[in-house]
Amino acid sequence: MKKVYVILTRTGTAPAQLVRLATRAEFTHSSIAIMPCRHSLHSFGRRNLNNFLISGYLHEDADKHVYAKYPDSPCAVYEICVSNDGYKRMANELSAFNKRYDKHKYSFIGAVTTQLGIKKKLKYRYTCSQFVATILNASGEIRLPKHPSLIKPMDFASISGSKLVFRGKIKDLCFGHDTTDSGEQS
Repeated sequence: MKKVYVILTRTGTAPAQLVRLATRAEFTHSSIAIMPCRHSLHSFGRRNLNNFLISGYLHEDADKHVYAKYPDSPCAVYEICVSNDGYKRMANELSAFNKRYDKHKYSFIGAVTTQLGIKKKLKYRYTCSQFVATILNASGEIRLPKHPSLIKPMDFASISGSKLVFRGKIKDLCFGHDTTDSGEQS
């Protein structure tokens, strides 16, 4: 068995604050790590710190970019176990995203349709949660609570078999430790 991790965060950026206002959700962003490494997170989001419109598939680092600007952002990490074959399928799906890095863009339309409960999949366009759902779905083993195009970041906390392994601030992000808070919640 292998472990993969879904990371939920909420930064102080204007888009994150807007999503929080609209959804009242504790976390507004999701990422995935197929290795327990704070420097190897995968998601969809802003590629340019100063312009959220320049967005798409990206590799995130918990110590750089947006997280360096907002190190006290609340964070939760959920661990999910998959078979070796399921893990390989997920790794292959991530590899395919890496090969088409420049084609993948953030789905601003998807952000709206997800909130409205409308299933809509656009080629090469994803929100952060649609992307994480797609990678998890590639395992062939993880049962998502709803269609990948309807998944919101908070839905990952309810995946059957997921286990909360960290809750605290992004600057303290770790994998596989106890679930006690590492700091104050915001």
